Amino acid sequence: METKRIYLMLPVILGLVGLMALPGCNGETTSNKALETSLAMIQQKVDPTLLMTIQQSAQPEQPLDLLIRTRGTIDATQRAALEQRGARIGSVMGDVLTASVPARAVAGIADLEFVVHIEISKQQRLR
Repeated sequence: METKRIYLMLPVILGLVGLMALPGCNGETTSNKALETSLAMIQQKVDPTLLMTIQQSAQPEQPLDLLIRTRGTIDATQRAALEQRGARIGSVMGDVLTASVPARAVAGIADLEFVVHIEISKQQRLR
């Protein structure tokens, strides 16, 4: 059962790795080791529900509301790096922030070393 789930997620992961490579296309090929590292990083940092949402999205520019956990409170340089990669930052609460991010930009944000985890935000109802 778990093996089947991995095979279902493989196209999503490979697609995200491909999206990461697009902005820097200059004719050079990416080494297999770098590709494996990127793939492992995405698997560790991006929630599977978010990966499936990206795969099902027909529009790569569709903004997704995300929760992003970082290594400590972000500074101005880290904020700029997130915004440069397409994040529109909302609230910042310690090491967690909300952001609206185009589906195509999630892999680039996961590539940032200070980003620990990314998941799609969920609607909560007060009781």
